[in-house]
Amino acid sequence: MPFLQSLFGPPDVDKMRSRRNIEGLAKAMTYEKDANIHRDAARALYFINDRRAIEPLIAALQETNIGRRQSAAKALGMIGDPRAVVPLLAALRDKDGRQDAGEALDRIGWKPGEDEDAATY
Repeated sequence: MPFLQSLFGPPDVDKMRSRRNIEGLAKAMTYEKDANIHRDAARALYFINDRRAIEPLIAALQETNIGRRQSAAKALGMIGDPRAVVPLLAALRDKDGRQDAGEALDRIGWKPGEDEDAATY
């Protein structure tokens, strides 16, 4: 994939956002050469506000790059889908991403002591 990325250049996040290209934006979140691409792709997924964006954002919570984890947590909080609660609770264990995960849980409306498996918050 890095060879293809160097051949074709960075993903055009704005174009993918305007076309509501969830799959393309999810791939853009793995772009290695520019950390801003991941942040912009996560933000675009939030603005599109499509439930299909939840899974790629949840997966990004496992990234080794702190900026990617933080962008994903912020986007999940802005989308507010309760499916993100359990992964965000796990992200609270990450000392670097704890604040973003906590803020995302607040935005979703989760409160300590609530059942993590509840369907709505």
